[in-house]
Amino acid sequence: MNRVEMMDALTGFNAALKAGAIKVQPTATDPKVFIHADSPEGTPRLSYVRMKGAHATAIAVVVITEPLENLPVIHIGCAVREDQRGKGLGRYVLTVALQDFQANMAAKGLTDYWIESLVEADNAASVAMTTNVLGIEPEEVTDDETGEPSFRFLKRVSPG
Repeated sequence: MNRVEMMDALTGFNAALKAGAIKVQPTATDPKVFIHADSPEGTPRLSYVRMKGAHATAIAVVVITEPLENLPVIHIGCAVREDQRGKGLGRYVLTVALQDFQANMAAKGLTDYWIESLVEADNAASVAMTTNVLGIEPEEVTDDETGEPSFRFLKRVSPG
């Protein structure tokens, strides 16, 4: 998911909240981060949000994509409302989303998979945040969808 898609996800999430079309519940991992599960076009999606009043200020979206080496690939993207940037909200919601997701998957017996994130090369703050949260260095790639220079983070999660 690229920057535009993630900002659209945050905007759409807030619109759906305001319209009462979706409900959120606190995560088991952190009561300050809320989760909404749905399956647009049949693809399971988990949206983790940090709220300020009735609005989501930051979102991390988790979706399962095409497998790699016969293992599921869990793609995660993040966005923060422009007026809330620089406060650590992206790092916070991304960290909690990963912790909550991994705990839920482990409880269901899924302990071997890939976590992937794609960040535009010109988005230095997101590159630094994702590097910090995932604890890995990315590889330089060209985004297949946008043709833009990007960084791909790919981390294997396995038992032990």
